[in-house]
Amino acid sequence: ASGRVGATGDGHPSGPTGTIPFVVSVVIALSVDELTGRAALIAALAVIALVAAGWRKPARATVRSPRGPLARLRPGDASASGVPVVRLPTEPHRRVGPVRRVVALATTGVIAVTTGAVIAVILAIAAVLAVIGLTDLLGR
Repeated sequence: ASGRVGATGDGHPSGPTGTIPFVVSVVIALSVDELTGRAALIAALAVIALVAAGWRKPARATVRSPRGPLARLRPGDASASGVPVVRLPTEPHRRVGPVRRVVALATTGVIAVTTGAVIAVILAIAAVLAVIGLTDLLGR
């Protein structure tokens, strides 16, 4: 397309005239390989975000009394609520081994990749339906 420059409201030239070509072209094309690569990148970033979010230990919850610190009770005494409490020895907490951590990381990665693939398929179907709908409009 081109536009006329230097014309007045009545269509007569008011000075130097000429045409300026207007060319606007927007092309958005994604191949299946590019779309799959981008979905894989998003899945990888999701895994990294999950690992980063779970890297630090959360703060341990502490019981706070609204009326000040609780009095320490001796074994066999009634608790603050008046109910006797039996304290039995238990096993100390054992840390999770490295094998379970690797399995958890791999499982999280599989879930992230699967979710990314499902989202990529849904977006691809939506894109195909949009192109089909627009193509049908052009044919009318």
